[in-house]
Amino acid sequence: HYLRRTVLPSLLDKVNANVRAGYGQFALFEIGKGHKKAAGVDEQGVPIEQQYLSLALSSGGFYQAKAFTEFIAKELGLQVEYVPVENGKLFEPKRSALLKVGDDIIGAVGEYRSAIRRNFKLPDQAAGFEIDFDKLLALTHYAQETYRPLSKFPSAERDVTLKVASAVTYEEV
Repeated sequence: HYLRRTVLPSLLDKVNANVRAGYGQFALFEIGKGHKKAAGVDEQGVPIEQQYLSLALSSGGFYQAKAFTEFIAKELGLQVEYVPVENGKLFEPKRSALLKVGDDIIGAVGEYRSAIRRNFKLPDQAAGFEIDFDKLLALTHYAQETYRPLSKFPSAERDVTLKVASAVTYEEV
């Protein structure tokens, strides 16, 4: 029970804090790890770790969240199909949709259920999405590219060492 299933609860906490601080319309996102048994379990019985891209909007409802989804899909060269949600836990069934690319369901978009809005003290039009980031990237041309982290140490073209007497000052060198 110590594994985080989704990144949305931490985002929704931040929406509430920003609304209380007086900010009106804004969007927050996070790319983070989550664990869902539906994705399978490893050899130790622990749910497999997945990357998720989540967005939380303070206002604007389903259509604003859908606009963000379409922007991401367009930038990645993907065609997203919206499939009705029959029994969602996060989003209102009549104001949400599953995100389908080809044969893969990659996530969901919509307005949060009233119980979630009430528990997190969110505005009525709070909406967002949650996308399986690993699936999303696998469907793009970025899947063939490998990530190489930047070195912590700057590269050097030539390393020069000057040996001088200890009595020589920096200015003289």
